[in-house]
Amino acid sequence: EATVRITNLDTSPVNLDSIYLYISPEESEYTFLDNIINEAIPTTLKTGEYIEFEILLDLKSYTTTNLTVELVIFETVHLEKTFPLTPASVPMAVMTIPRHSYQIGKIYAMNFKGTFPYAIKEEVFFTCELNLSAEYFYIEKDTTYYLNINGEQIELKMQQEASTISFSTVEKLTLNEGLTWEFSFEFLALLNSSIDFNLICSVFTSDCYDEFHKDFDVEFEDICVRDIRSIQIVEIPEIAVSPNPTAEKVEIFIKSKLETDVQIDLFDINGKKKQKSSFFTLLCGKNVLNYNLNTVPNGNYYLMCSIDGYKEIKLIIINK
Repeated sequence: EATVRITNLDTSPVNLDSIYLYISPEESEYTFLDNIINEAIPTTLKTGEYIEFEILLDLKSYTTTNLTVELVIFETVHLEKTFPLTPASVPMAVMTIPRHSYQIGKIYAMNFKGTFPYAIKEEVFFTCELNLSAEYFYIEKDTTYYLNINGEQIELKMQQEASTISFSTVEKLTLNEGLTWEFSFEFLALLNSSIDFNLICSVFTSDCYDEFHKDFDVEFEDICVRDIRSIQIVEIPEIAVSPNPTAEKVEIFIKSKLETDVQIDLFDINGKKKQKSSFFTLLCGKNVLNYNLNTVPNGNYYLMCSIDGYKEIKLIIINK
């Protein structure tokens, strides 16, 4: 009897389309067991949620046996992990859905232009509220966005709640009739997504938006989706951890052919982040990182290495 647990560490809910189970007596041979998606298993996992189920395996027929769990999420993304099994000891098969697991997709660049229909006598905050409808999308929150008004770059702050994204000026503006404005942003969506959107522009007299000034429709000079390009998945550097981490640290070995930016995060088995993110820039070749564990209690943890931002992620379980 084996227990399989699948945890969502993504920052957004994920849709589980299929969970396939395979037995592989030899490395090149797979025997299909089952697709266990059914009414009893939720098809959507929120951040930090997990599902757990048990399966019965007859291992007497095999000398060396692996259990492979394959997830299909968003219909196009396949995640796979293999666990070694022995008749004497069948460990829990723990699998996680990492952040940015939707990386098999496209980047869409959108550009909006408009003209202010009339002059506003007092200084106001300008905001564009975009309602974006797509099968699944992700917008980079650490990017600085700018509003271009007659050639002047004005910083915008971005906020997102579900499918509503707002871009608002940080400082008040004086808006005259006929001024042209423009801003662009990029978002990540799944391959072949159907994308719909509408944009509402408003001005407010308070940065808390509790004093509504004017909401107006804008006739756009240009709304387009341009420069659709596939995401390039970088080659995965080889990553391993020391087999026996001490109470103080764990050694992480990374071999890369390129200079690599690495972000390391530590999560418990429920997906809760346990320490602040650590950032490293590694040179090509072999690297050894000492990751500090002296502030966390003994237990099982997921060590997440994010390679070059969201392009590739490697997950390793450690037992302290």
